[in-house]
Amino acid sequence: MKLAVCLCLQFAICNALESREGKKILWAVMVHGGAHMIVARTISKVLKAKGHNVTFLAYDSDKVNTTNLQSYMRVRGQNDDGSLLLADETGKFIYPYAAIWSESKLDIYNSLLLFLQTPEFMCRAVLDDPNVIERISREKFDLAIVDYTSNGCIYALMHRLNIPYVSVILSKGFDQTVFPQNPATVGVLLSRLSEPSNVFERAFNLAAFIVSRLGTALYNWMSSIHIWRRIPDSPSMAQLVENSEHTFILHDYFVDETKQFPDDSSLVGCYMCRPPKPLETDLQTFMDEAKSVVIISFGYSYTKPGIFPDRLWNGIMGMARKFSDQGVKVLMSFPGQPAELPGNMRVEPWLSMMDVLGHPKTRVFISQCGGGSVMESLYNGVPVVGIPLFGDHFEMCALLRRRGLGHTLNKMNVDANILTETITDIFNDREMEKRLKNVSSLMHDISPFSLQNIVDQIDHISHHNSVTDGLRLHTARYNSWEVYMLDQLLFFVFFWCVSKIGLGICHQKMNA
Repeated sequence: MKLAVCLCLQFAICNALESREGKKILWAVMVHGGAHMIVARTISKVLKAKGHNVTFLAYDSDKVNTTNLQSYMRVRGQNDDGSLLLADETGKFIYPYAAIWSESKLDIYNSLLLFLQTPEFMCRAVLDDPNVIERISREKFDLAIVDYTSNGCIYALMHRLNIPYVSVILSKGFDQTVFPQNPATVGVLLSRLSEPSNVFERAFNLAAFIVSRLGTALYNWMSSIHIWRRIPDSPSMAQLVENSEHTFILHDYFVDETKQFPDDSSLVGCYMCRPPKPLETDLQTFMDEAKSVVIISFGYSYTKPGIFPDRLWNGIMGMARKFSDQGVKVLMSFPGQPAELPGNMRVEPWLSMMDVLGHPKTRVFISQCGGGSVMESLYNGVPVVGIPLFGDHFEMCALLRRRGLGHTLNKMNVDANILTETITDIFNDREMEKRLKNVSSLMHDISPFSLQNIVDQIDHISHHNSVTDGLRLHTARYNSWEVYMLDQLLFFVFFWCVSKIGLGICHQKMNA
């Protein structure tokens, strides 16, 4: 009897879950690199399988691949001269390419000033376009997924239209602009540290933390100004982000420091990781015939023809030649095609990284240390030779080096000899191989749940949120002075001083 009741209850619950109505979801990508759109496509595909209808909000471009997109809402934000706002003809965010490969660190920091311009441009592209506002309002979306990067005006529009929203943070370090961490133990974005280990590193990291907080405050203030000019009664930029129903941080704790996050946020893990699929026949043969394969990819945004430095090209091809008589092959993702390549080297305009990294002959991955690439590499047990270029790449490479999962090279002095020596060291490092096998085994057990977890939470929030339920569970978010009870310490110091002064006055009067 009990078994029958349990089966009936299980059947009823399953039926209820399956019959839940699919929701209309808006995914705001806007300013993005290739990784941002790949993430959106991957998660949206699973949301679609659960019956939801996902619409992408992105820059208008006839070169944007709309295959498999259920709906694509185009934003044609333009400058006065007709050019796109901070986007190229493909709709991708315009990176400061010259600064990325520059020998001057100052150029990299100056390039960050570009981000201070994005609030104005984004507000002009979205909030100043009545057609965009009218269409979003007409569609009556149940939930919005907002890519946190430079999308403050999207948050404001969702708030104005009373559409509940969740945030997605891709880059390691950018989560600290929303959830500040303890600078004594967590490397700050652009500090080029992972886990500060001595007094000098902690002092430098503290200075970087102060600069980071001031920079975040300035960015939020500028965003708020542009928002208030168009929506006077809107909350501030910081409050808009805090009002997210949930924040998804698309990182794995294997490639991050120990951090503290509030309950309404999730560290998702390797959402892209999966078992490798067979490669195309000729590429499969190329890798099968090798003794070992070195994979090279710096991401689409950093390898445009004419931007990639010749010195690095020469170093890579020189390294390939040095390994040619050892059965080692080199496979590189690059949109252009050099005039002449070594016989053991192959260049492809695009590679499915999970499939080539998962090939049993792959031994080393040379990368800029982007978060997604690193997670995919560790998932497959492949060590990383990091050549950091921009943003959080430096902290990611530092973390891998500190944990014995890879090596880091300076982009300014990479040549054939340095690459060859580094790769040879990795080939012979059995301790690193053991560590990577352990990490890979753990990630294989955890990663299948990462993508499903984020989809299940989005599915739940689309049905139950502060707009539909009328309930907002504000998570307690404390400032650093509250976390370390500095307010209490200040109170006791004040009380002690007042007591000492009072006792001193009483003592003087008694002696008088």
